[in-house]
Amino acid sequence: MAVGNSGRLVIELDPELKLQIRRALKERGLTMKEWLLVQVHKDLINSKNIADGKRSAL
Repeated sequence: MAVGNSGRLVIELDPELKLQIRRALKERGLTMKEWLLVQVHKDLINSKNIADGKRSAL
């Protein structure tokens, strides 16, 4: 995967999986970006901050 400074995240998915993800998120009223940011916050930022004894700024 190429790494750049644009802030974009590009991943390659099976088209059917992508469609399933989009449908599931639409039912929840979320975009892929919103969902991804929630997951990053839950899975990465909170875990790191718990380990470091810090609170998240997000």
